[in-house]
Amino acid sequence: GRAVMVTEHVVGETLGRRVVRGLTSDASESDGQGFARRRAFVGQFAAAAAAIHRVDPAIVTGATSMPEGQLAGYSTARAALAPDRPVLALAERWLVDNPPAIHPAVICHGDLRVGNLVVDGGKLTAVLDWELAHVGHPAEDLGWACVRAWRFGGSGPALGCATREELLEAYEAAGGARIDSQTLVHHEVLGTWKWALMCLMQADAHLSGVAADLELLAIGRRVVENEFDLLRLMGWGMDNSPWPSDIEEPSAGDAGPRTSEGGMGEGDTGLVPERIHLETALARDREAGSTPSDYRRRLHRSVSEMVDRERDGARRTCPCRTSRGERSPRSGRSDRRRTTAT
Repeated sequence: GRAVMVTEHVVGETLGRRVVRGLTSDASESDGQGFARRRAFVGQFAAAAAAIHRVDPAIVTGATSMPEGQLAGYSTARAALAPDRPVLALAERWLVDNPPAIHPAVICHGDLRVGNLVVDGGKLTAVLDWELAHVGHPAEDLGWACVRAWRFGGSGPALGCATREELLEAYEAAGGARIDSQTLVHHEVLGTWKWALMCLMQADAHLSGVAADLELLAIGRRVVENEFDLLRLMGWGMDNSPWPSDIEEPSAGDAGPRTSEGGMGEGDTGLVPERIHLETALARDREAGSTPSDYRRRLHRSVSEMVDRERDGARRTCPCRTSRGERSPRSGRSDRRRTTAT
């Protein structure tokens, strides 16, 4: 057997999108208390993080991982899984060249974010999923909570509902260390880079046949989103603000083209699943025979939307599969090569 933890029944919502929507929807503003509700939630999250970080690392058996060890470990994974993805290599170099301010090591939760929280009426009632707890930098948990994937469509950089400044101020007010903005950005880059590599690992599990599952395939396709986020975080397209420039979360209809007609955009090589992989796995999952759970129905809908966006993107950007002597719609010039725009 193995060690487990049993808790008393805790009431609340765990689905990230519902949590963020409950904190940021128009309904939450109708009584004039929306700002206060979000501020209170950020304070509760920061207090939970600070309480975790106050645990004496000496009493936690086997918790020895440090940020440098993470960087080395994930660097090995990147070399194996994504040697030909330049953005991930650039991010690794950026992390080495832009180290965080030194702080005493603390116990980190390791996956502290919306989606691993139980929230009831805007109040934090429990923290879940402790299997990644380790010794690390206090900003690690805060940076992970700012990774765009864990905002679940919310516009706030922190937890989908707050600013980074608000998170840092709340953390310090709760007894946590004073974390400067650049140290937080370092750990947001680290978290985004790690999540990109985790996406590749999950895609590899499906494509290699180790654990064929539609969800793993869909997650693997999202590595390109993390690469885009990394470029923004590292300064591409930024002004002189101490924070990375945030962009509006795209709607499904506005999602930019990402792929060629064949299903993968230029540079999408290696383990990133092609659109045809998603379509095939989705059809197989739907034909499994059993009545899908609510979760599987949501997964099917999400993957269908992903496929539709990519098909639409290919259709809108690839009208120029030209034959000899035809004019390319993109350039307006005669193109003597048979090409497919990407």
